[in-house]
Amino acid sequence: MDKKEFSLESIPSRKYFHTPGSQTIEIFYFIVFVVASLFVSQFLALLTLLPLHDFQLVTLMGKMNDLLSHPEMKLELLAIQGISSCLSFVIVPLLFIIWKEKYWRSFLSTNSKNKYLLILPTMLLVVVSLPFVSYLVQWNESLVLPDFLSQFEIWAKEKEEFLKKITQAMTKLDSGFELIVGMLVIALLPALGEELVFRGYLQNKFVQLFGSVHVAIWLSAFLFSAIHFQFYGFVPRMILGAIFGYLYLFTGQFHLPVIAHFTNNGLMLIMMYLKNKEYIKYDIESEENVTLSVAALSFAMMSFIFVVIMRQVKINHINN
Repeated sequence: MDKKEFSLESIPSRKYFHTPGSQTIEIFYFIVFVVASLFVSQFLALLTLLPLHDFQLVTLMGKMNDLLSHPEMKLELLAIQGISSCLSFVIVPLLFIIWKEKYWRSFLSTNSKNKYLLILPTMLLVVVSLPFVSYLVQWNESLVLPDFLSQFEIWAKEKEEFLKKITQAMTKLDSGFELIVGMLVIALLPALGEELVFRGYLQNKFVQLFGSVHVAIWLSAFLFSAIHFQFYGFVPRMILGAIFGYLYLFTGQFHLPVIAHFTNNGLMLIMMYLKNKEYIKYDIESEENVTLSVAALSFAMMSFIFVVIMRQVKINHINN
């Protein structure tokens, strides 16, 4: 077999379609279906919990809004999140893709060679990127907005504090069973669902719409961060989205950004569980500063692993 010329555009070999009208409409319908299914799934999840609270919806909502005072609601809230994530970010997007894409498997993964070869480098990529991302978190949290945005700053800080309390309550896992449930609901389902929506569908469609992989990656990463409604975590989450997006671009294998996303979420959850059980002293959510030199080293290691991944994909491409 003749050796093939390797280029960035050939990994993966996305087809660029210049039909902006139809592509825009399809993307709009996709977003509408996902958002609508999110509300429907949350409503259905609430209905399943009503019998446990004597069918008192107001009582149930009150407990959910004050989770710190009702720790017994933790598993129920995880159940709601699990049902919502599964339906609105996995089932509905996948059905939409199958409906719209005749060859949906190749739409999601354009490279089927050596599927398991890059799993370990992908997980290592996430691990070495943590200090760099943590540095960005510190920078984002230290931002001081101008006076004319003072009302937005107050709202953003209040929202951030509320979501932080909810996250702390949901991730305070007290048993092995709760850890398994947490890994499924907080790590696996968001990794699969969010990557399916933002990388598997939107990034591919934005490539077709704009004809630029870089615009597609950063726009998808922007939307990925925006849906979390956390201004003081916006930049690091967008950078994470871009990392997942370029990993998807370089490899053409959809399961790799899913694994990267799962590794990021799962590692955080396991570290918090071990700290909560006092098996370790290190607190991954601590306010300890990451120095610029450590962040730079993390970025350099992350870049090196990206080069290794691209080189391996290039070798596979030439050999096949």
